[in-house]
Amino acid sequence: MKTVRHLVVLAALLAATSCPGFSGPALTPIRVTGTYEHPGSALRFPEAVGSFRRADITQFDRSGENIGVAYNYEEPDASVAFTVYVRRQIVAESGEVASLGRQFVLERDAIRQYHGNASEDWSLEVEFLDSDRTLPGYAAGFHYSQPFNFSNQDVISFLYLFDRDGWVVKYRVTYAERQSSAEHVFADFLKVAPWGRCTDYRCTWERL
Repeated sequence: MKTVRHLVVLAALLAATSCPGFSGPALTPIRVTGTYEHPGSALRFPEAVGSFRRADITQFDRSGENIGVAYNYEEPDASVAFTVYVRRQIVAESGEVASLGRQFVLERDAIRQYHGNASEDWSLEVEFLDSDRTLPGYAAGFHYSQPFNFSNQDVISFLYLFDRDGWVVKYRVTYAERQSSAEHVFADFLKVAPWGRCTDYRCTWERL
């Protein structure tokens, strides 16, 4: 349980420091038993998705439109932190909505700013699937060093961003580079993620 809690804290820190436009009150935990439904997007977050267990739900604004839901996979050979963020699109002072591509650039910059030793390995446009429709999106892979599972480790981290009916959905995934089995666990989960799945081999580290 301590390891799981560590992953949750990590996810919350990433959320607070890598969400462009974040300027709300202190992070507010949402405590709920059973499936949580986001009031704005109607996206649903069950307590478990496959072998991933929901660990925490965090609200980043007063209205509850900007949230993060952390899921963790915990086995002796692999620990994977998979966090789903949902928020409104970024709107400039002029009232113009920032393009998804521009928002993706801001997200990438935020990761490099927060993790000073982060190196971006690749970034590209990808497609996410939701039932019978296709959602345009972006993906990027990084590696850097940070405390993970109670020790400083080299980690692999991914960023995914896509638009879903006017809501921006972001995935952030992190696991220890030395845990090669974690790659397959995460890749399999991405193919069935209920909020938007990516089956293209280019979505994961397997493309390299």
